[in-house]
Amino acid sequence: MVAFGVSFAFFHTYDGKNQYENGDFPVGEKTTFNAYMETIDGAYIGELDDEKFWGSGEFDFLSGEIYCGQWKDSKMSGTGTMVFDGVGTYTGEYSDSERAGQGTFTWDNGDQYAGGWQEDMMSGQGTYTFANGDYAEGQFAGNRIQNGTLYTKNAKWECQREIEDGELSSTISIKMTSGESYSGAIEDGKLNGQGTLVYKDGSTYIGNFENNQRSGQGCYSWKSGAYYDGAWANDQMSGEGTYYYKAKDSAPKLEGSFVNGKPNGVCRYYETADTYYKTTWENGQCVCVEEVK
Repeated sequence: MVAFGVSFAFFHTYDGKNQYENGDFPVGEKTTFNAYMETIDGAYIGELDDEKFWGSGEFDFLSGEIYCGQWKDSKMSGTGTMVFDGVGTYTGEYSDSERAGQGTFTWDNGDQYAGGWQEDMMSGQGTYTFANGDYAEGQFAGNRIQNGTLYTKNAKWECQREIEDGELSSTISIKMTSGESYSGAIEDGKLNGQGTLVYKDGSTYIGNFENNQRSGQGCYSWKSGAYYDGAWANDQMSGEGTYYYKAKDSAPKLEGSFVNGKPNGVCRYYETADTYYKTTWENGQCVCVEEVK
């Protein structure tokens, strides 16, 4: 914040009354206050008390900034608006010529912050909105968000990502415009780790991902009620697992080895919870059935 010079070069008192007692200050427009003063930092027009800025007034800085608002003991205190030439505009509370309390800063590039301020910096609960509509809300300190949530969207998706200790967390929630949604781990911009993927037809996968593909252990439930619990690779059922034909944890079911999304090799087919057959599969086709006595 620009500091004020202590020596006064010009002083004149007007007879007019202050027309802006309720804080509705027309920034940059000359107002009808009761005094005009020039200092080494710029020009002031407004109310005075013992030759100090006190009450309502406007100060035009030689450096280009313009402040219009409330004053106390020649310091910006109360509510006011500051225009920063080529940067943006702040409207809100001041204390001892620093932004303090609640206020909104709108940058010329379209970004905006609304929330708490302390020692002239964004501090406290607030929301930072980017020009493209993305925004982060939560707890700020030292002009940075420390803990909160980042909301982003584009033509294909919208997502939420938590912010912890000033860093983006390793989890994300994404909702696609096509109908799919994902909630879980992310790394290097890809699905990596544990997560839940819901497809637009209502089917759901809960398990591990590697580079956006189902990989490792996971469970897939179809809208029809069918369910698979087991190993995955290259986005398909691959490895040891159990396929339930109608519903989870009920017969009929198939236990055994799967390759590229199909049963392969020797598997157990349970007709009921207690009755099963030894079956042999080749590329998804059952080629042999043996009754187990």
